[in-house]
Amino acid sequence: MIAKLLVTTAVLIGGVTTTEPLSTQGNIALEAISPHYIEYKVTHKELLSCLIHYESGGVEDAVGDHGLAYGVLQYHLSTFNQYKEKYELSWLRYEEAKDQVRLADTMLKEDFGNLRHWTTAWRCSS
Repeated sequence: MIAKLLVTTAVLIGGVTTTEPLSTQGNIALEAISPHYIEYKVTHKELLSCLIHYESGGVEDAVGDHGLAYGVLQYHLSTFNQYKEKYELSWLRYEEAKDQVRLADTMLKEDFGNLRHWTTAWRCSS
């Protein structure tokens, strides 16, 4: 499933503009695979791309959860603010897709348990 994700969502992560599957991208610098990602059988950036795909379809201004969630990663405002403060990223803006990706990237690198904040995460396993 992951190999079939198009790079339309990866544009937010790596600035890639091709339409080849993520797994064939030679120009995306993939993170080292942690044991947690081995369990999910994906790399860090593939996981982020998969979350974007299932949370919003890559739509930057997507609204979900009866109006409570917003953006490419469907953050609730309170969750976004909680973690931007926790990781001292106060300049991040909730409305900006790139900032949502930056925060998710940090959240997953710092504590893989933060994956629980995305209910679609189970779809990103093999």
